[in-house]
Amino acid sequence: IWILYFLFGKKAIVPLQGENIRVNKAITKDIVRLGTANFIMQGTNCLVQVTCNSTLQSFGGDLYVGIMTVAISIRDIFMLPVNGLVNGAQPVISYNYGAKENERARAGIRFNTFVGAAYTMLTWLLVLAFPRFWFKIFSDDAQMLETGVGVLKIYFFGFVFMALQFAGQSAFQALGDAKHAIFFSLLRKAFIVVPLTLLLPHLGFGVNGIFLAEPISNVIGGTASYVTMMLTAYRRLGRHLIFLGSSVTYGSAANGVSFADYLGKRNRWSITKEAVSGTTLVDEGADSYVARMKNISTKTTVDLFVCQLSTNDASQQKPL
Repeated sequence: IWILYFLFGKKAIVPLQGENIRVNKAITKDIVRLGTANFIMQGTNCLVQVTCNSTLQSFGGDLYVGIMTVAISIRDIFMLPVNGLVNGAQPVISYNYGAKENERARAGIRFNTFVGAAYTMLTWLLVLAFPRFWFKIFSDDAQMLETGVGVLKIYFFGFVFMALQFAGQSAFQALGDAKHAIFFSLLRKAFIVVPLTLLLPHLGFGVNGIFLAEPISNVIGGTASYVTMMLTAYRRLGRHLIFLGSSVTYGSAANGVSFADYLGKRNRWSITKEAVSGTTLVDEGADSYVARMKNISTKTTVDLFVCQLSTNDASQQKPL
């Protein structure tokens, strides 16, 4: 109630007004699709914890259930800065993506990755170096401590890959790619951790296999999420296409809007359009194809160069 009072009040920079609040089905659908990824992530965390506890109870008893509780608590504390980083960077990436500032969006993804990876690597090293210190924060039981120190090192193995998981998934959400965001929310927990938690103890790993499921999922899930993001969303942000042509490329029948503009807007590509209506391939004037090619810097990074063959050459009987 207090938040609504503030948002509708005069102190808000942009006060809400009841007559301006409308439900847009398309926007609501996108919000639900993107929010589903976070919902699934939280839901699968609960699924994993239930699976781990029941399996630990069968293979290790109350001692190992307690150790898992401590390990998860330590992990959750260490993950707080990563969550803050991701949640802070995501709206910045989204804003620049919407403003077609692709390079700034790419810079946000790189920042997310490098800072997150540096922090999680440091965390992993701290756990390896001082496992007793972290464990004793939550329990000083001698038996749990002796057994839990070794288990903690297993559980945190490859912790740096968590940064890749979060960087990849947050980028998908920031760029509106709900399908990939939902898929990778399910992949790491539901498709990797849960099956491994149930299988590894029966494959000779015993109770340690339950703790191994988490680092294995971090490596596989984190790598898959990040590599997919770099090969799809990240690469798409940096694509630069150059179109050289005449009336078709210019869009003379559509007020200067052509297929090139459509492709650029739809895919968020950077488009350079060198197009003048009525020109021919063999024309040597100031607006000729050859002259306009000289407008393009040789230092420009180009992913695709498209040259439209002009029908004006035939209609004007230009010799090739």
